[in-house]
Amino acid sequence: MKKKRAARHIRIFYLLILAPAILWAVLSVSGAAEKLDYATGEKRNKHKIAEGTTLANLTEELELCYNDRVPFRSLLLTVNSSLNYALELPYKKGIEPALIALANAGTKKEEPKTAEGTAEPVSGQEEAQSAAAEASEATEGNEASSAPAVTPAVTPEALPEEETALWDAEGPYYEEPSDAGYYPYIELAPEVIQGRDGWIFTSEALADYLGSNLPSEEDMAEFAGRMDRLAAICAEKGIELHYVAVPNKSTAYPEYMPSLDKADYTALQQLEDYMHAHSAADFQYIDAEILAAKRYGRLYFLTDTHWNGRGAMAGLSAIHRILGLEEIDLRTLVPEQGAEQSCDLVWYTGLPASSFTPEYNVDFSYKSDVPVNMVQGQTDTVDEFVSGAPDGRTLVLVGDSYRHNLMPYLIKDFAHVYFINEKILSAEHLDILNSADILLIEGVERNFFLNFEAQKVLSDLLGILG
Repeated sequence: MKKKRAARHIRIFYLLILAPAILWAVLSVSGAAEKLDYATGEKRNKHKIAEGTTLANLTEELELCYNDRVPFRSLLLTVNSSLNYALELPYKKGIEPALIALANAGTKKEEPKTAEGTAEPVSGQEEAQSAAAEASEATEGNEASSAPAVTPAVTPEALPEEETALWDAEGPYYEEPSDAGYYPYIELAPEVIQGRDGWIFTSEALADYLGSNLPSEEDMAEFAGRMDRLAAICAEKGIELHYVAVPNKSTAYPEYMPSLDKADYTALQQLEDYMHAHSAADFQYIDAEILAAKRYGRLYFLTDTHWNGRGAMAGLSAIHRILGLEEIDLRTLVPEQGAEQSCDLVWYTGLPASSFTPEYNVDFSYKSDVPVNMVQGQTDTVDEFVSGAPDGRTLVLVGDSYRHNLMPYLIKDFAHVYFINEKILSAEHLDILNSADILLIEGVERNFFLNFEAQKVLSDLLGILG
């Protein structure tokens, strides 16, 4: 009897061990597994066995491959994150604010005093800017409601005469953090850093921020060499080549990051200086223009790694400068509330979306008189548009996910525009690339010396066009 009971228990044990894998296999065949993985918030490339794997590291590669495909992996991660969040809530709500307040005690700056000891009077211009900033705070604070308001546009006439330049020294809508004192480094999830005032950042870009990934002379020379070779090939084909690098969210908004020592001279800044000194190819890092555009409203999502429509419009203005077109004055554009955003950093935490403030994109009515037709749109491969733009040239943009918010506007600047996902570049795109009058490569900062996607894009383009 005892042997039968033991055998039954062993069978039950094996059934419990194998049941998740069997159920997951059934769900995979039906296609439900992929939907479940997406629904629980994971957006990732699963590990594949590396080329050149030998018997010495085959076991390690198989383990990595399996760990990335564990049945119900996303669901388990979500449950784990939710439990951790619930357990840490008392600390975050009670103990942590007290510790931060204690660390910041006595560090707040006093208001400037006059000789009589009274507060320095505020000028009319400063008072107007302060009122505008308060209005902006109230407006942006409404984003938590079902129909959040959007910051109103400012016309040049509404600004003081000395502030009518395209990029002012001051701007009415820039917001400072509520507390610029010490803020601890806290990870909400393995890839997510908690920032100030509801901002969250990806830890993937931390090396860029701290300057711990500075390139060697050989790294920069190799990049410059690839750019020069590609520029020479494009010149032979009559194609104008430009490379535009976009700053990370943490680079654009360091004031909302935890109290970490930001590098004064980052990897991408070094690369840009090297390119300007040693290469004839056009490579431009548009950090200065993005930082200037912050004065006219938030450019990146609080809980996503990407820029929003306003950030994309600031990027478009920089692209216009690079291409010799008229720059865009953000103050003359009227923002509209866009669609609610499904934010990637929220997915990475594994927490319910209700744990975060809902976010909405910012849209602009840009060149509304230019008709546009989509020839094909596949989002993650190639998107093709034709329009009635007076500029009859063909522009091909090869870029990362930052290209999506550029699409609605850049398609109205040229008669024919292609957007190619850099991750799927292949010989199939040769005809598209050869049709270009302008080849524009776009890449976000973290793609240069963290995952080296930028270098791969150049190699791919050289392989296709060369």
